[in-house]
Amino acid sequence: MMHFVAETVERGFPESLNLLEDLDAVEKNERYSLGDLEKDLKDLRALVNKVALEIEKGSGSPNVPEEISAPFNERLKPFVESTQALLSDLDNRMATVITKSKEVVKALAFNAENEDDALQELFKLLTTFAKKFKEAHLQNVNAREKKARDERIRLANEKNKKSFRKKKPSAETPLKPAAPKNKDLFAQFSASRTGDAASIILQTRMQNMQSSNAGLDALRSDDEDD
Repeated sequence: MMHFVAETVERGFPESLNLLEDLDAVEKNERYSLGDLEKDLKDLRALVNKVALEIEKGSGSPNVPEEISAPFNERLKPFVESTQALLSDLDNRMATVITKSKEVVKALAFNAENEDDALQELFKLLTTFAKKFKEAHLQNVNAREKKARDERIRLANEKNKKSFRKKKPSAETPLKPAAPKNKDLFAQFSASRTGDAASIILQTRMQNMQSSNAGLDALRSDDEDD
């Protein structure tokens, strides 16, 4: 089913594929709970208020000399004031996030068992969808590339087969070896081995007669010269 969805989105709405990059931020934030963040912010404010109370009462202990508590209060008072201002800003931001998260959850008609963690559950659902969509899209791309590659290989094989059939000689017109113009010694030796005994003897006698005639002609030429 997800493969069909991915293919439909890619064909009809290719620009929507960029949404997957935007959902990467959702994956990073689905690990955090708004309820846990509210609790952490509340605990941090309690610690800062405790330090502010100690400064107001003079280090929080009557046994601490003034020469020690005075520098302590002087150094921590600016820190407490800046931290309280920062916490107030975080409280405002947290209130905005909670309001927006409820609007998003309501717009998507998402129901969660714990209303405080509804946004976190929604982020988890979106993260799971994004992962499965990416996997399906990648598998679709790989399948198309493999199909195209297999088709190229099939066409190349068919082309090679046709070329081989054209070059292959037919059975009706067998190839005839060209007759050599001059037989070399190896060819003569091969012919002597394949010929019959009578042909070999006749050929030998003819060669001997030619040699004898050549010798007689040479003697006659010498006598005439004398």
